[in-house]
Amino acid sequence: MDCSWRAQGDQVRVSIGNRSRSRVECTVGALGALSRSTTLRAGGSDTLTVQRDPESTRWYRVNCTSRTGEPEAVDQRDSFVVWRD
Repeated sequence: MDCSWRAQGDQVRVSIGNRSRSRVECTVGALGALSRSTTLRAGGSDTLTVQRDPESTRWYRVNCTSRTGEPEAVDQRDSFVVWRD
């Protein structure tokens, strides 16, 4: 999985690329905030946008897992911090 992020104003944009041979479900979110999810086909990519509070520092998590029966098992987690403005 490839994962990059960018914070701007009251949003964080997280780009995820699936390098596996399996379809994966990815969720992006921060503690106490709404999360967003996407399903990526093998070789696919997507960008998810989550809201942020520019006045607070928060950790964000990205969790990507494959479903049962896929050709390649994927269970990858990533996290990053976005500092307040």
